[in-house]
Amino acid sequence: MPAKVNDEVKLHFTGFLETGEVFDTSEGKVPLKLKVGSKEIIPGFNKGIVGMEVGEERQIKIPPGLAYGKYFDDLIREMPKDNFDDNPENKLSEGLIVQGMVDDQQVVGSIIGINDENITVDFNHPLAGQTLTFEVKLLEILGARG
Repeated sequence: MPAKVNDEVKLHFTGFLETGEVFDTSEGKVPLKLKVGSKEIIPGFNKGIVGMEVGEERQIKIPPGLAYGKYFDDLIREMPKDNFDDNPENKLSEGLIVQGMVDDQQVVGSIIGINDENITVDFNHPLAGQTLTFEVKLLEILGARG
């Protein structure tokens, strides 16, 4: 019986960037348990699981529009250093994850640049603009969940 929308499933996956670099995997860990069609899962991953049989392995290639969206240059913001908490425990450095407001929405971003007066933050999702490839093995279909 193939997996369908609203089924709860268990699977193992490995996610690859276009460069071939692994960005996430469940291998060697507890299998991922998810509800097919859930909004908590990127649309392309959901679509790729539908129709899989238990034991089946599948490669799912997902364009940005069905993954984490386009990369927007206007989500890179330069802000005065004074806007940031200068608590010594929160040492500002490139790669540090920070929260901020973009278009009246609270968002999370990554510091990508620091100079004497300003800090540059990228508020795009780290995987925005990327085509992702997943190797998936369906382990179990637990049945439909409301």
